Amino acid sequence: MDLLATNHLGRAMHASLYESQPASPPNFARFTFLDLDASRGFYPA
Repeated sequence: MDLLATNHLGRAMHASLYESQPASPPNFARFTFLDLDASRGFYPA
């Protein structure tokens, strides 16, 4: 679930993922389960 590579459009689309984990490599599982406020905005129900 690590985000290994991206382009400018991909980085813009997943900006909240990069902002929530600035010190570590972006990880979708960690973002979804540990940063609930940001992930709820990213994955609307």
